Amino acid sequence: GLGHTFQLNDSNIHDFAAPVVGIGYGGGWMTFIEYCLLVKTAGSHWDDEAKVNYTYYSDQWTNVGDVRAATEKALFVKANS
Repeated sequence: GLGHTFQLNDSNIHDFAAPVVGIGYGGGWMTFIEYCLLVKTAGSHWDDEAKVNYTYYSDQWTNVGDVRAATEKALFVKANS
């Protein structure tokens, strides 16, 4: 799997809706293995409104869907079908 990467406008503002200045590490993409390594270093965060996980390190921000996010999407589709 792949995740999108973004360069944060301000490394002190890093929540799910944080402003970005453009694409981040890897030309805007990160492999799942790279993401796992980053999570081991920086930790993972959950946005309860968007129902997704994300991580950040310095001015780099990324997310890769996980089981919890996929489950939330499936529940949303089921509830709205």
